[in-house]
Amino acid sequence: MAETPEQKARRDIDVKLIVSGWLVQDRDDLDLFWIKGQSLTDTVTDILPPPDVIATEIVDELEAAFDLFSEIAKKLPKSVN
Repeated sequence: MAETPEQKARRDIDVKLIVSGWLVQDRDDLDLFWIKGQSLTDTVTDILPPPDVIATEIVDELEAAFDLFSEIAKKLPKSVN
């Protein structure tokens, strides 16, 4: 039997995912046991720094970007209105 357009699209997407390094599973054989016992919150708090550290890093990066852009803006030719 010929593939429907949806089946062909799903197959093409699966191939692209596999080539990109993703594990593609059939929904009938889907293994969800690897996520049992650990919440997303536990994982995130183990990996990310505290919120105040993240906020400080964001402010530092924005200030550096502002300073850099200010220097660039000073070098632009002045427009005549």
